[in-house]
Amino acid sequence: MKWQKKRTKSIVGGVLALILLLIAFLGAHYFCQTHFLGNTKIENVDCSYLSIDEAVTKISKEKGENAISFIFSDGEEYVTHLRQFGISIDIYQIEQIFEKQHVNWREERDYNLISFISVDRALVEQFLRQIPELKEENMVDPENAYLTWNDTEFSIKKECLGSKINFDEAMELAIKKLENQDEQIDFSTITKIDPEIVEEDLIPKRDYLNSILGSSINFNLSNGNVVTLDSNTIKHWVYQDKNGEFVINTDQGIYDFVENLAVMVNEANSNMQFIAADSMEMVTVNVPQKVRAQLDKETEIAIIKDMLGNSEPINTMPIYDRELISEHMTSHVEIDISRQHVWMYKDGALIVDSPCVTGDVEAGHNTPTGVFYLTYKARNVYLKGFNDNGTRYSSFVQYWMPFNKGIGMHDASWRKQFGKEIYLTNGSHGCVNLPADKANIIYENIDDTMPIIVYES
Repeated sequence: MKWQKKRTKSIVGGVLALILLLIAFLGAHYFCQTHFLGNTKIENVDCSYLSIDEAVTKISKEKGENAISFIFSDGEEYVTHLRQFGISIDIYQIEQIFEKQHVNWREERDYNLISFISVDRALVEQFLRQIPELKEENMVDPENAYLTWNDTEFSIKKECLGSKINFDEAMELAIKKLENQDEQIDFSTITKIDPEIVEEDLIPKRDYLNSILGSSINFNLSNGNVVTLDSNTIKHWVYQDKNGEFVINTDQGIYDFVENLAVMVNEANSNMQFIAADSMEMVTVNVPQKVRAQLDKETEIAIIKDMLGNSEPINTMPIYDRELISEHMTSHVEIDISRQHVWMYKDGALIVDSPCVTGDVEAGHNTPTGVFYLTYKARNVYLKGFNDNGTRYSSFVQYWMPFNKGIGMHDASWRKQFGKEIYLTNGSHGCVNLPADKANIIYENIDDTMPIIVYES
């Protein structure tokens, strides 16, 4: 019996131990499922074995002890603690850490949060309202220096010093810094003690504007006319902007001036005058619109901007979009129908001086006068067309250089003579016939940038 009693007692003891062990296991399991694991740090706060609520409370308490300094540009500093502003912790982020940790308990347990603290705006405002530097009655608005205009020159009205802080800006700055847990909030960045604009700031602008008004630029056109840009025009560019400040709208003013100048340049360049080769005679030739040198507006605008403000009058020529066709050209071809002659100049040197045969006058195939440019050039081609009697012709040439639709310069092996009065009754269909050696030189040196001037002297 004693043995049976001992055995029964031993069984009961074992069962009780198992029950206690199970209870302990279940308790530990429950604790682990409701508390952070060991070595857990959230924003450098040790939250090991704490529940979510306990962790939030501890983080709030420790962060609330952070000292905050409010600094002003006059040297005053006010110190308090973050807790004074009713901080709140974003519990959702804490819960996310908790869930993440219990899914993967092996991961790193040092956590940093993003914007997890918020403050009570009312408490922030209450604190700021008591600071003398933020009271409206202690603030003075600064007054900027500004330009004045008396119809002849610009002057400067001197600035007035002051002190001003926009309270709404101060609120937003304080809240942002508090929620970022910054230790210092420096209001000097939003304190307006000095004016934004002082007299010294405006001196360069005043001097610049007065120098613009004193500008004088003379543009000498190709026909001898002169167009002047000076104060008589520039004073119309002066206006007051929406803030009441005097300015000179040089961008629009220069643009309008250049547009007008372009019209005058186009008219001036519609004809060219030059002294014909081997002659003292002045020749006038119409320059077609499509080959006429026009004003390079974009470049001219940029150059005028650079020239404005010069203390001395400037005499200049307009900026053209191509070489101006004039007697000063260094590279060009001259074809004188009256003298039945061709000259070619390249870089100022005469490289071709040759007689030619132009369009048959009697048959009505006169070679048109004017200024042209090479269309293209080709070697060894057949020029085909119809004779006046309706028959076809096909002429082989070694050098073909058209410049006016089907009219061009080329060699003419079928001719034994050139020049004189051949063109009056036995000329070409309108082309300029040349000896082969002369045509070769022209062919090798001409390009589509070289003017071809056809005239009657």
